[in-house]
Amino acid sequence: MAPITITEKDLQVKFDNALMQKKPTIIKTAKSEGFLISKEEYEGWLETSFLKSIPGMDERIQEGLNTPIEEYEDFDFFN
Repeated sequence: MAPITITEKDLQVKFDNALMQKKPTIIKTAKSEGFLISKEEYEGWLETSFLKSIPGMDERIQEGLNTPIEEYEDFDFFN
């Protein structure tokens, strides 16, 4: 197998694309495969994974998304 060569410029382009497009950049070698995502996307995936691990949370989120804004009561966070 030939060695993999990537320039610093090529790597910077891959990083920039992952950050700007907000979608994974697939990285493949002969023996493995992975992906590159922005820190913001990674943190979003972690948060989603955490929320989905809470029993019933999917249903509560979906219920909230389906509730018209007019049905929400005002809530004063500071009192």
